[in-house]
Amino acid sequence: VNYVNVLFIDNPVGTGYSYVTSPSLLTTNNVEIGQDLVSLMEGFLRSYPEWQNVPLYIFSESYGGKMAAEFGLQLFKAKQSGAMNVNIKGVALGDSWISPIDSVMTWAPFLLYTGMVDQNGYDAIDSSAQSTKQAVESGNWESATDMWGSTENEVLYVTNGVDFYNILTKIPGRYMKKPILKTTDDYKKFLFERHVKSKANDYLDNLMNGQIRDKLGVIPNDVYWGGQSGQVFSALYGDFMKPVTSTVETLLDNTDLDVNVVSGQLDLIVDTPGTVNWVDRLQWSGSYQWKNAPRETLVADSYIEGFTKQFNSLKLFWVLRAGHMVPADNPKGGIELLRQITKFA
Repeated sequence: VNYVNVLFIDNPVGTGYSYVTSPSLLTTNNVEIGQDLVSLMEGFLRSYPEWQNVPLYIFSESYGGKMAAEFGLQLFKAKQSGAMNVNIKGVALGDSWISPIDSVMTWAPFLLYTGMVDQNGYDAIDSSAQSTKQAVESGNWESATDMWGSTENEVLYVTNGVDFYNILTKIPGRYMKKPILKTTDDYKKFLFERHVKSKANDYLDNLMNGQIRDKLGVIPNDVYWGGQSGQVFSALYGDFMKPVTSTVETLLDNTDLDVNVVSGQLDLIVDTPGTVNWVDRLQWSGSYQWKNAPRETLVADSYIEGFTKQFNSLKLFWVLRAGHMVPADNPKGGIELLRQITKFA
């Protein structure tokens, strides 16, 4: 907020303070999410027309990157068709779940080469990852999400609880017991507890449902921050492992939007090797030039905080000393990439 204007969106509907009056209104795929976001922006810009000409960049994190790619594409199409007056400039896909299987398939080698597992650990993780890959290739998407959960379970067991969001986070010295997961409902509960509920700790929950809620003054009495998150995860379970690399390719070849991909080197869940793999495999008009483009340093306050590579509208940021949450782990590097993306003075 010291450099740019910020609009936070609780998305998909049912997350944060957003809510539905019936489970049937929850989104079940990425296209529906994009449609909801475009509708929201249409209403926002109609109510606040002074923002119509302000340059807009869609920033995202994790699964948000998967949504941001679709949101950016649909918003661009709405602008081109004349349906909306919006000055959309680009997207920033931060440690994003664009090609889930590329992440899962690189967990084992990434952990092996960073000393987090030995060969036996590698073999256990890779075996589970291969099962995930088979489900993806067969188009069994709910099963693929189950197998992703099983692979995560294996990673946690053989590493004794490595932090999926930053592999260098200190973890307590304790015996890690492997949970028994048999049904899709077991997997849904395990994965929701691990990736959603665990991040909404008591402090954050009390803050959002107390002081912030009171300050906003518009939240209905029966709506609570995060109250429908479990339903959201279940509704998207079958879409979770589907890639959206084709959407990124469309952004590159059929729009004038900047596509910025951000990767923290210490992230595990969306690790750098997996991100580089899908970026290098993109089929677009600049793919050859991209692969041969020079790699530059990302410098902040005279120190190297990362590296960048760019050709035309595609730019990849490798951020050092950062895990999944780049702005929190490396604030100076995060501000510099914000400056480069938004071009603020």
